[in-house]
Amino acid sequence: MSLYRQRLLPGATREWKSALQLFRSLGDRAGEADTLSNLGLIYEAQGKYRQAITHQESALALHLLLGDRYDGSQNAENSALAYYALGNYREALRLQQQALALRQEFENHPRLATTLRILGNMYQVRGQYVPAIQFQEEALVLAGLKGNFQEMM
Repeated sequence: MSLYRQRLLPGATREWKSALQLFRSLGDRAGEADTLSNLGLIYEAQGKYRQAITHQESALALHLLLGDRYDGSQNAENSALAYYALGNYREALRLQQQALALRQEFENHPRLATTLRILGNMYQVRGQYVPAIQFQEEALVLAGLKGNFQEMM
């Protein structure tokens, strides 16, 4: 992580924690969920994966409670990636499958090909090559249909 980011993240963490307290005091559950998600991203950027997971999973639960399955899909994927970074591939795979299920509810979800690609990578790491190839191929077809191979990067 660059020195620039290292210096900014602690201040950002303080600001988001203050925002979280404010949203909670106002009873703004959507603001709380979004703020938990942002804090999770900051902790992930710092390599604090357990804290990232705690915040992303709390945001996921709140987003789903509020009926916001779109943002919930991103929280599931963020949690999956943090578990993956910790080497907990079983939990990473479970959450990535949840992200896929949520994203498939939306026609033309902008990150569906990426979700499929990541899922393929997770199967590959587990040595499950048949589903890995299937998900990677599906991701390529989807990205090709959208004319957006940049999403696959």
